[in-house]
Amino acid sequence: MLADIHKLVYALSLADIFGITDDTRNLRGKRYTLSFLLNSTACAMMSGAQGFVQIAEWICAQPLSKLKNLGNLRDTHPDESTIRKTFSKIKLADFQRHVYGWFDGSTEYHALAVDGKTLKSFEG
Repeated sequence: MLADIHKLVYALSLADIFGITDDTRNLRGKRYTLSFLLNSTACAMMSGAQGFVQIAEWICAQPLSKLKNLGNLRDTHPDESTIRKTFSKIKLADFQRHVYGWFDGSTEYHALAVDGKTLKSFEG
C-alpha cells in the first residue's frame, strides 16, 4: 500500500511535490515560498550547479519570467544566503528523496550531482 502511495505522489510534477512539502521556516522574514526555492534549486542542480554559490548564480542568471514559472511571487532573485538558510532549516534527506523519487519513480538513492561537502552539514 505504501509503495502505491509513493507511485501516486511521484506521478506528480516536481513542483507539485515541493508545493506540498511542509515549510518549517519561521513565518517572520519569509520572502520566497519554500516550493519556489526548492524548485529553483533542483533546476540549478540538474543544470550542473554544485553548492549554494553556484545555485544562487544559476537562479540570478534566469529571467524573472522564468522564475515566476517556478513559483517566484516576487520581482527579485533570492541570494546565496537565502538558499543556504533555507537548506539549514529543512532535512536534506527529504529534499533528496523527493528529487530522486520524482526522477525515477522510487525513493531509492542514486547518484545526483549534489555538493555533499556543502550540504552534508545540513542533514537532519
